[in-house]
Amino acid sequence: MNFQEYGAAITGELAQVFSRMNDDSVMPLLEKLKKANRIIAHAGGREGISMRPFVMRLAHMGFNSHWLYDDTTVACGSGDIYVTSSGSGDTDNSIYDAAKRAKKTGGFLVLFTAVPNSEFAKLADMVVTIPGAAYHVKEGVVPTIQLMGNQYEQALYLVLDTVIMMLKDQLGISEQDMEARHRNIE
Repeated sequence: MNFQEYGAAITGELAQVFSRMNDDSVMPLLEKLKKANRIIAHAGGREGISMRPFVMRLAHMGFNSHWLYDDTTVACGSGDIYVTSSGSGDTDNSIYDAAKRAKKTGGFLVLFTAVPNSEFAKLADMVVTIPGAAYHVKEGVVPTIQLMGNQYEQALYLVLDTVIMMLKDQLGISEQDMEARHRNIE
């Protein structure tokens, strides 16, 4: 396949992922985010790379948002939301351990995953299912020609950007409001 063919295949797969989701997939999350005292997020590897821009845009919107292992991250407790991702729902890792600790503090645990019946999903207070092929997850998701967990990781990035756009509209925040909170000393 050439570049155009790969590009068409990849964007076609992502369109299929989005076609399996709707407002019901994310509206409970939007309502919860609006009421949060603080939002702390974390995920590993490429899922983490996909999630960090979400935390940044939340800050641009005026939310008290943090990435777990930044030195300026605050404590998690009641009224706070801990957002994480585990495409595979695999529970034997540090991502799961951090989520358990966040719940123990009284934080509300939101999990993005491709496996809504996993042990990790059972721990979560809210599960947002992204039906993209994740690392070692090929059943019940959009079929893919892509490597490893690429499809899920790409979809996670785009789903989170979509959540930001919906929040912006619902809260009446302008792009200018967000730009005013953007880092200006670089």
